[in-house]
Amino acid sequence: MYLQRNYTFENLRFYLLVNIKRENKGKKSKTRLTGIAIQIKSASLKNTTIMQTVYTQLRHFLNRTFTLKSADIAPEEQLQRDLGLNEWEFLEVVVHLETLFGLTLPDDTLVPVLTVEQLCSLIVSHKPGEIMPLPLMNRRVAA
Repeated sequence: MYLQRNYTFENLRFYLLVNIKRENKGKKSKTRLTGIAIQIKSASLKNTTIMQTVYTQLRHFLNRTFTLKSADIAPEEQLQRDLGLNEWEFLEVVVHLETLFGLTLPDDTLVPVLTVEQLCSLIVSHKPGEIMPLPLMNRRVAA
């Protein structure tokens, strides 16, 4: 017999799967635990329109600024290790997203092993409600 429970806490999903086997030997009934599994997943980008908006904006910026192919920018990719951004480029991405969405992320959350999906989750968690990019100036200013 399998028992499965799903829990969500701070944008993380926990799946607990327990396998229990019941043995009947004559008048005695014995129940034993034969397996347990815990799976932790972050919120899927495909299931949330807010996350999708942030993900699309991030992917567009990475593609335009660092000439990364959109197909190479997957949610589980680490910005520095997998996408090859150095520390300054990483900060440029963060500052762009903070400006675009009108928020400030705490410095202690910006770790080098941050994935694309985790960065999107940080932005969504620090800007609750409807998230829309702020209009940026696209005109050149005459000197």
